[in-house]
Amino acid sequence: MSHLSINQLKAREPIDKIKIHSLEGGIYIATVYFDGAEHTIADDHGKPLKAHCLSEMKELLKRVNYRTAELHHRSAYDEMVGLEQNTADAMVLDITAAKH
Repeated sequence: MSHLSINQLKAREPIDKIKIHSLEGGIYIATVYFDGAEHTIADDHGKPLKAHCLSEMKELLKRVNYRTAELHHRSAYDEMVGLEQNTADAMVLDITAAKH
């Protein structure tokens, strides 16, 4: 998966959809889908843009003009009971209304 900076995203505005992924340990990263592939949104150093809460991630993405945003969360419960991590679908919430 490749990385795109905020400035690279701004060149492609308006963005159709941003996915914010809630990861184990209270970490949030964001991705977008372009040219048939998913891309991680990166910071100024080319590393995945990370936040420690949803409101912090939304603040980091304020400069990007996007149409919709989704929060994706996978439960760690499946892994704890011995199931493969990808057997359950992620919980997906439309958070567009809470954009700014």
